[in-house]
Amino acid sequence: MSERRAWLVWLVIAGVFIAGAVTGGLVSLRVAKAVVDHGRGADQFTPRQMERLTKELGLTEAQQALLRPILDRTWKSLRQHRKDSFEAMHSLEAEVMAILTDDQRTEYTSIQQAQKKRWKRMMERRESRKGEKGERKRPPEGEIRIRP
Repeated sequence: MSERRAWLVWLVIAGVFIAGAVTGGLVSLRVAKAVVDHGRGADQFTPRQMERLTKELGLTEAQQALLRPILDRTWKSLRQHRKDSFEAMHSLEAEVMAILTDDQRTEYTSIQQAQKKRWKRMMERRESRKGEKGERKRPPEGEIRIRP
């Protein structure tokens, strides 16, 4: 009887784990979709690029007027590419999950969670390297930065 009970406990634990993984996956897909649909700072892309290029290149007002529609068009294209990429990855995930066994699905989910953690750490490191005005800190002129 205790062997049966042990299996039942493991079955419940596995069920809870799988339910958590599925829920986490669905929530992350929903969040990712919201980011793709709404973009990140869509209203900031053109002004930031304009400011940076004007400052670094000394653009005239006439050049700025010509550049603005190019930046707007580019931003729209980038957003569409992000949407397309998101949809392709979502489709890939569904197709992969469909051919895996239960054990492989669990391992695949674990791999995806680890990848998301690595991505999050990378983004946090990237944010920590930004300067006061949101610009990346650059090494002094002539210095080479070696990444760990």
